[in-house]
Amino acid sequence: MREKLKYWIILLWVPLHLHAQTRHLGIVQGLSNNYVLSISQDSEGLIWLATEDGLNRFNGKSFKVFRKSEGGISANELNKVYADESGVWIATQRAGLQCLDPKSESFKSYVHEAQNPQSIMTNDVTDISPSRQGYLWIATYHRGVALMDKTKGTFTPLQIKNLPDDKTWAVKEDPKGLLYIGHATQGLSIVRLKDKNVTRIQQNHGLPGNTVRAIFIDHLGHVWIGTNEGLALFRNGEIKAYKNLGQVYSIGQLADGRLWIATEKSGLHFLDLRQNLDPAKIKFESVKELAGKSIRTVLQDKFQNLWVGSYGDGVYFLPHRKAYFKNYRPQKYPTAWGLAIDENNRLWAGTDGGGIDILGVKNIQLPDNAVISAFRDRLGQIWIGTFQGGAFSFTSQGQKLTHLEVAGVNKDIRCFFEDKSGQLWIGTSSGLLHQKSNTLYTAENSGLSSNLVRAGLQDRKGNYWIGTFGDGLQILDSKMRRIKEFRTDNGFPSNTVNHILEDRNGNIWVASGEGLVRFSPKGEMKIYREPLHNQHIRAIAEDEAGDIWFSTIAGISKYVRNSEKIINYWGHEGMPKGDFMSGSVAQDAHGFLYFGSQDGVCYFHPSQVPAVLPTRKPVFTDFSVYDDLAQNRQKIIPLQDVVTLSHNENTFTIGFNTLDFAQEGVTEYAYSLEGLNEQWYNTEGETYVTFRNLSPGDYTLRLKSGIKDQGWGEEYATMEIRIQPPFWASWWAKLLYLGLAAAIIVYLLRFYARKMELENSLLIEKRDHQKDQELHLERIRFFTNITHELRTPLTLILGPLEDLLNEKTLCEAHKSKVSVIHKSSLRLLALINQILDFQKTQSQLRKLNLIPGDLSLAVFEIGKKYQDLNRNEEIHLELDVPEWNDKIYFDEEVLHIVLENLLSNAFKYTQKGEIRLELQKSGDSWVKIQVSDTGKGIPPASLDKIFERYYQVEEDSKVSGTGIGLALVKSLVELHLGKIEVSSELGKGSSFTVYLPYKTPVKNEEKTSDKPQILVVEDHTDLRDYIAETLKEKFQVIVAANGQEGLRLAKEHMPELIITDLMMPVMDGMSLSRKLRENIHTSHIPIILLTAKDTTEDRIEGYELGIASYLTKPFSAQLVISRIENLLDAQKKLVKEVKESGETTPTLSRIDKEFLSKVKQRIEANLEMEKLDVEFLAAGMHMSHSTLYRKIKALTGGSVNEFIRKVKMQKAAEYLSTGEFTVSEVSFKVGISSMLYFRQCFKEEFGTNPSEYIKNSRT
Repeated sequence: MREKLKYWIILLWVPLHLHAQTRHLGIVQGLSNNYVLSISQDSEGLIWLATEDGLNRFNGKSFKVFRKSEGGISANELNKVYADESGVWIATQRAGLQCLDPKSESFKSYVHEAQNPQSIMTNDVTDISPSRQGYLWIATYHRGVALMDKTKGTFTPLQIKNLPDDKTWAVKEDPKGLLYIGHATQGLSIVRLKDKNVTRIQQNHGLPGNTVRAIFIDHLGHVWIGTNEGLALFRNGEIKAYKNLGQVYSIGQLADGRLWIATEKSGLHFLDLRQNLDPAKIKFESVKELAGKSIRTVLQDKFQNLWVGSYGDGVYFLPHRKAYFKNYRPQKYPTAWGLAIDENNRLWAGTDGGGIDILGVKNIQLPDNAVISAFRDRLGQIWIGTFQGGAFSFTSQGQKLTHLEVAGVNKDIRCFFEDKSGQLWIGTSSGLLHQKSNTLYTAENSGLSSNLVRAGLQDRKGNYWIGTFGDGLQILDSKMRRIKEFRTDNGFPSNTVNHILEDRNGNIWVASGEGLVRFSPKGEMKIYREPLHNQHIRAIAEDEAGDIWFSTIAGISKYVRNSEKIINYWGHEGMPKGDFMSGSVAQDAHGFLYFGSQDGVCYFHPSQVPAVLPTRKPVFTDFSVYDDLAQNRQKIIPLQDVVTLSHNENTFTIGFNTLDFAQEGVTEYAYSLEGLNEQWYNTEGETYVTFRNLSPGDYTLRLKSGIKDQGWGEEYATMEIRIQPPFWASWWAKLLYLGLAAAIIVYLLRFYARKMELENSLLIEKRDHQKDQELHLERIRFFTNITHELRTPLTLILGPLEDLLNEKTLCEAHKSKVSVIHKSSLRLLALINQILDFQKTQSQLRKLNLIPGDLSLAVFEIGKKYQDLNRNEEIHLELDVPEWNDKIYFDEEVLHIVLENLLSNAFKYTQKGEIRLELQKSGDSWVKIQVSDTGKGIPPASLDKIFERYYQVEEDSKVSGTGIGLALVKSLVELHLGKIEVSSELGKGSSFTVYLPYKTPVKNEEKTSDKPQILVVEDHTDLRDYIAETLKEKFQVIVAANGQEGLRLAKEHMPELIITDLMMPVMDGMSLSRKLRENIHTSHIPIILLTAKDTTEDRIEGYELGIASYLTKPFSAQLVISRIENLLDAQKKLVKEVKESGETTPTLSRIDKEFLSKVKQRIEANLEMEKLDVEFLAAGMHMSHSTLYRKIKALTGGSVNEFIRKVKMQKAAEYLSTGEFTVSEVSFKVGISSMLYFRQCFKEEFGTNPSEYIKNSRT
């Protein structure tokens, strides 16, 4: 009995150093202000705190502060907070009464209005209390008490005679209809509400003081009054005063029936109402942690936790259950390693640096204060092992007996144990020491596998179990011979052993680095890893019930013997936060277990630790959406069973909690969101979850809570979340889309029907058009056949007529008649040619022959011809054709046909007056040619049809015509990528305007660069670059690294000259030259051969291949340039010679001669073809258009068209010189239908016209 008393005396002293189970919450934890005046809890379990600087809400984990803001709370200085089913009511200092809706967090204010008698009497509200009828009693500081109708929001002042109408601190109504009012200076008033009778009680009536701040009615109906000078009990009309408590600010009752009293600077007191309440005998309990504090308010929440609001020191939280884990923390050196219990049942805690702490009673300093092991032997001596100072023994009173140091033994003492005979064994980092014999057993002289001994014991069979650091577990016999060893390589979980224990049933328990190991008495090994919260086991103990307790890095766990179930304890109240220490464990005489850690000693009685904690139902506490993701702003959403969000509010955060702050550290949460997936997700201790970018739809959020390692509770919190689709995806929008789709389908069906109808109509029209086209083509073929048939007899007519006209013996009278016949025949021939031209344009056989020329000169010559031919003195032809120096591309024959048609029509339809031919530029892209007259004009109805084929104006029946002239003009102008317009006014004349492109987009031939192109073929990079750099100023240079590449580039670019090295890889210079000469595309290109060996044989071979020149290495750059220029000049002379003679010259190569000969033969074989052009020739020569052009240009110096024209004119000269053909016959034989164009070409070639050429050839 004496020992037990001594033990409890020690425990009473311990709280000076223990962490009290009371928790403190202040500004550091998020409270807005440490001056807490009132606390209340709403129906959801949220805690509301009124302070002198704002309203606070605590959700079980954190505070949310409401400070004065527009639309928010109206003041920061608050007096009272009271929560009921209507909301959270807030009494402010000087800002009236407010009501907060906790779900929407919206405020409603009630302030004094001078013109409204039903408004609150004053804005300084001191107390709020419920009435029996569901109203609220409101106490004010200046205007007494009023009754508030919460539904209407009206206030009815309590105006009774003899009732003080002054500063009021408190108001309370009892079940009997009595209203108790506490005044600031006039004591207590009791109002019987049914008859308005008032009873006044003041200090002279026995009240301790006249300032009444608190009124409370207990479960028995007794009225307790808190005054400025103590507590009073009003019962049966009598008052009992308790003045020893000082000023009382608030009073309440706990669930167990005890009364709590909050006092000024005297802390918090409890009163058991079952005792004698006589003021002389009454006993108050006090909370020592709150001694001397100014307590203003207390709340016991629905979990029986106490919330204590202080004035100046924040909030104190007293959990509903005492912390079953307690923590003794040595103040300076908190790491507790070696633990032992002495004979007086005192804890000896060896610290890391602070020596030995005997439960705060005594401290023992050692030479080495790093104590890492402790043990009490059978004699009651305490053995202490240090890190570097060896071992010490002490009496239970702390007197040192022995300092053990053994020579050669490492002073690192890790463990102690006794054998059956009571002899002491010491585990060191140098082996296992037998203390009595002073014998050291090591890996060298015993069955130990390692000298790093960390744990040991002798079992009931006499075998020694030795745990090592890094080498596993060994079992040795009494002579230290190895019986068995356990390592990771034979199934043991870890090679690190921290502690070993034998339980009452003979099981051996081993704390390893990778799990808890149990060896049965039969030697069967079982490893426990699951459901351990942490598998690194530090120390093991057996409690009085036979259950096994063990510490880990992360906490403490329990093995229940009967069920073989493991329960983990971590994060519990009172448990230290640091890592537990290896082998650090002790058990006292009363069954308390002690485990050492980095943060002190955790001790507890196993019987007081519940196996199961109550699981609380979770509630939702917050709902906020991200209003602006870029700035991370959040908008509060009212908490409801069904939350409806817009489509752009699809990222949101939901807060939750069980609201039992006492279990905050051991509670965990899991959620599932139906509609997204059915899986449950653990929040890993977080009390909120964020969902991002959810699609529109209906979701159900389910939330459950549980105690760590205990399982989940059965109650769920549920919230329906509806994210509305955007307006374009809403039901009415889909209905609209459906309607639109139906309308579109109807429209498409109608459209399709109309389309089918139109297609049928177009098909019929197309067939009619095809018939018209076939008829038109048949008509064209008919005209064409007739005109071809007419050309032969017409030729037989024109020939003799021209002979007659040239006959000198013909008389003038006959000559005049023959001339008329000749002119009529020419007119007939022109009509035939016009029909043929029209047929070509209609059948798209006509090709443009665009060549650069002087357009102004061509137009002027045509106009001048008509001026000369005009014999009608009443018609004046005016030419407005300025002289141009620039040339543009145009087809001269097309120009002749167009202008002759327009001018002939102008003369035809103008009896007298003026005809005008104008040429001018129209902008930068067009040339405008205009033929206008002052004739009879064209009817407006005919203007749109004037260019249709075979159309003739009805009024012009007297004027002969075919109706194809203007249609031919329009076709030829459009073929020339131009356009024609007409304007006319009856009786005033007509005007035809032709627009031709100023720079034609059609290019029949390629333009060459101004600089000659040279191909350099050389395999030596530096030499190749040097030659290219030398030549680039005067020539275009392309390069190749070998003969094969050079051959490809020569065919691709056809340069003017090639310089090639003789010796090269892939293909040498000779092979390249041979292939170039054998290829028709490149046979004409001069070649310069570079060589380092200048032998006669090489030169002969090269000259036979047609090498133009040799250059021997080394050579000068100037020599190369000079040789190139000479060869190009020679090539130009050769080209000039060929061009002037029209024949091949001996200096051309055989292949080039054959090429020109073949081209000339193909031209002569197709002389009568009018479409004999570059395209036709290139196809016949099996060359591309560009290759043929470059080849002809290189050999003749002219274009392909010029060469064709030259061959045609040479052949025409041959025909004319025979005297067998007339000029017109020859023109047709060489494929030129226009006599004017034929004469022009012939004159350009020979300097004389065909007729004079005939005369000269005859003479």
